[in-house]
Amino acid sequence: MPSFDVTAQFTGYCRNFAAQMQTFFATHKVDLVIIAGDWLEYSRPPHFDGMIADLKKTISTLTQTGARVVLAGPAVQFRSELPPMLIRAHLRGVEAKADDFVRPDIFDLDRKMRSALVDSEQFSYVSVLDVACPARQCPLTLDGVPLAWDHAHLTTEGSDYVMGKVVPKLGLDGP
Repeated sequence: MPSFDVTAQFTGYCRNFAAQMQTFFATHKVDLVIIAGDWLEYSRPPHFDGMIADLKKTISTLTQTGARVVLAGPAVQFRSELPPMLIRAHLRGVEAKADDFVRPDIFDLDRKMRSALVDSEQFSYVSVLDVACPARQCPLTLDGVPLAWDHAHLTTEGSDYVMGKVVPKLGLDGP
């Protein structure tokens, strides 16, 4: 999980990375930190409260250095691998609808995270789902290309689409 809590990490590699990040931010002046992760994975019961507590500590540590922090909420995730689901729908002559393909629990997690991580002067929560999937309607394809190549990893076209929606919400200065 992208946090500073070394003890909360599951593997040696992750503990090492968390320690490296602590050192980096202690020795470098950073204006903006964007935190993103597979929040559905990290928040599986009974871990939600621990994940939020860990994120709050990390956000506090970063904002105390003067950095502005943006946390990108959960991204779209599908019930299964998107391309095979689209093919099955096509072969069956069934209309592919986001409601049938997107995991509904991802929207619940987004809502819970947004409630738990309150915006402040130096911190903001960006709902990736709100901007990429207005009214909970995520695009399944973009010009005939699936949004994702599996259950969650975006295709190039999917990445361009989602980031095109998210970047304006980051409050970056300049072009």
